[in-house]
Amino acid sequence: MSILMRFLVLIVGCSIWIYAMIMVIGESKITTVTKSYDLRCPSELLSENQKKMLKNKNSSYYHIVYSDSESDLVGYDALKSDGCDSYPCTLNENREAPRVMSGMGECTNPVECVTVVTKTHHRLALVKRMVESVWRWYPGMAIIVVDDYYAGSSLRKEWNNLLESNNNIKYVQIEIWGGTSKGRNLGFKMAKTKYVFLLDDDVVFTNLTNLEKMVSILDNTDISIVAGVYNHKFTGSFQIEKTPDGDIHLLHHPNAFIGSVPCYSHCYTVDAPQDIFLAKRVDVINAGGWDDSIKTIEHMEFFMNMRLAALKVATCKDIYLDHLPPLNNTLRNNRITKRAFYLNMIMQKWNVTRWFIGCTPNKMAASGKNSCARERHHVSFTAIPEVDVKHIN
Repeated sequence: MSILMRFLVLIVGCSIWIYAMIMVIGESKITTVTKSYDLRCPSELLSENQKKMLKNKNSSYYHIVYSDSESDLVGYDALKSDGCDSYPCTLNENREAPRVMSGMGECTNPVECVTVVTKTHHRLALVKRMVESVWRWYPGMAIIVVDDYYAGSSLRKEWNNLLESNNNIKYVQIEIWGGTSKGRNLGFKMAKTKYVFLLDDDVVFTNLTNLEKMVSILDNTDISIVAGVYNHKFTGSFQIEKTPDGDIHLLHHPNAFIGSVPCYSHCYTVDAPQDIFLAKRVDVINAGGWDDSIKTIEHMEFFMNMRLAALKVATCKDIYLDHLPPLNNTLRNNRITKRAFYLNMIMQKWNVTRWFIGCTPNKMAASGKNSCARERHHVSFTAIPEVDVKHIN
């Protein structure tokens, strides 16, 4: 073969190699792009296995009526601060629509990636009822129960009987009257799964508790928390308002949803849903979780922490659980007597002087201005009153 022919063969070979490398690099770039945020819906929001599991939940004894009115959507800019650019008005800023991550779904069976966490206070009967409801629809799902310390031998024996017959329940005690916040933080840290479902001990799963949909949302979007409902009295948004006098008000807007969750019907972004939610465990832990010092009345304060950490939160109106508190709810009665103490603590922490509930944001109000049904608490920046903490949970 002549020198010229050898040279031509070498040129052609190099060209083919360069072209192949370009294609490989190009394909790797395409692969990277498909894993980035994508406005398109995933081709399959539910896997075939998830659909099969849902077929087993076809009973119709639970039925809820929900409305999807666009008038309930305030938008991502409607609750921004006006004339207040310092803490805590920063909670009003940087709300963003959730983004779909096409093709990122991982969990096809909620039992494999979800742990249920509940905080109780010696209420074994309620815990057993809750566990039975979870396992009716998701047999064998891991459950963590965090209780306050007690030395009662009879009750301890009942707990031991439950635990000995169920390997998928973990039970742990904290100190006497350790509080809801500390118990929930511990439960999240004990869980090993990617997702944690939080609920109270007097809440039960129903045939409309669709964990498959909730897992799909967390798998395929950048939402960190997605909740269900058992009523619509609390779910909504909140806003920090600064008055001309310099007072800082916290306004709670129930049923004021911020925007829709793309690809998932009946699901909306909110600031504060109910305490029946599925969460990305690591996201909640990294955001600080609950404040251990706030032993009760912790609900709004927790979601203010999540808002400060810029976590995206959603709720789905078609995912339903049932709230069945005991008729003689002594635990709730004890909490009510200490409510003012913890409201004071929360408001001083966030530099809020007045807390209003039942509010309507200016976009939805007939007057064009924020309006509220009533004031929940008015804090005085004086010494917090003495309280017997051993009777608080």
